[in-house]
Amino acid sequence: MGTAWSAEQVVTAVRDSLGRSGATSQGFRLDAVWPERGELVLTFRWWRDPNTYAVRFPLPDGALPESPWTGLPVASARDWAQDLAGLLAEELDTGAVRRARRLRHNGLNDTVELDWRDAVHPCPPGYYSSAVVLPDALPSGLRADFGRSLGAAGLDVTTPQRQYRRGELLSWRKLCTDSTSPEPVGHASVAWHPALPATATLDVLQLLPGVPDAAAPYLARMAVHDAAEAGAQQVRAECAHPRLAEAGFRQTGPSDSGIVDTTALD
Repeated sequence: MGTAWSAEQVVTAVRDSLGRSGATSQGFRLDAVWPERGELVLTFRWWRDPNTYAVRFPLPDGALPESPWTGLPVASARDWAQDLAGLLAEELDTGAVRRARRLRHNGLNDTVELDWRDAVHPCPPGYYSSAVVLPDALPSGLRADFGRSLGAAGLDVTTPQRQYRRGELLSWRKLCTDSTSPEPVGHASVAWHPALPATATLDVLQLLPGVPDAAAPYLARMAVHDAAEAGAQQVRAECAHPRLAEAGFRQTGPSDSGIVDTTALD
């Protein structure tokens, strides 16, 4: 069965659609797109993350090609490309870069290929994480949480609060129970290193008793992703935890808690 459009027409339509500002997620920047053995390969940058990412999609096939997003027939290569933009926005806005399986191919100049199909959500069942609401994140007159709920739960919030006031805090993430009345049960924070360029520090990784051990590497990894999206090329652990290695941290000496390279995350 013949195809409705040539691979070159699809590539042009995708390049035109995704190359526009605001075509998909805010942090997305198209790098390149080309056909390869019946697939469309698309590379992009994500916020200030030092990695270049790649994703693959089957090229449209048949006389009535289907949308890559809805599965319904589409009338033109332009419509197909616009639905691809919608699919990308949906996946990226729900954390695809963080939860996808990562493959590395030297043939793509060390680009990290993402495969989010059937990827398991990294958060332990029964919990979810979100950013701590900071004073500058809300319009004037509204009061931010600023870690008060974490402190009330018995967690030590002095370090991230102090770093925020000094203008050093990069990200502060909390872990809560996934219930009708969510309760904070842990947190992690990262800040810019005071001397090393493109380097962040994981300063806090704390969980309340009874929280599954798997929550610790999850929170640490989310903090590392926050740092990568801000432009950090490495993150140094300034806090100790026995499961940091599961988040990619590797010790370089007996006295340190580990370093993770944001371009080498598994």
